[in-house]
Amino acid sequence: MPGDGVFDADLGMSGMNFTEILVFNEFVLLNAANETNPIPVPSLFNADSGMVHIPVVAVTDGNIVTQYLTVEMIYIAGTDPMRFQVTSVSPADLGKT
Repeated sequence: MPGDGVFDADLGMSGMNFTEILVFNEFVLLNAANETNPIPVPSLFNADSGMVHIPVVAVTDGNIVTQYLTVEMIYIAGTDPMRFQVTSVSPADLGKT
C-alpha cells in the first residue's frame, strides 16, 4: 500500500453484469506515483479507515465528457493489486472544487 502523501493514481474499472447492464462497482489500482505538484482539490485516501474520496470524476463517451461525479470508495483489505469498492456516487459540485 502506498505511504502518506499525495499520489497520481491510475484506477481501472471492474464490474458485474446484471442482465445486460454492466455495473462498475470496483476499481483496481493500476499505478501510483508520488505527486509533486498536486491539483488544488486532490482525491483523499485515509489509510486508517480505507476510505477514498474523489471529488471529480469525468465520465466520458469516447472523447466527450458526459457528466462529472463525486465518488466514495473503501479499500478491500488484503487485495493485491489494491481494489476499492464503490460506496457512493453523486453529481459533482463543480462550484466547490
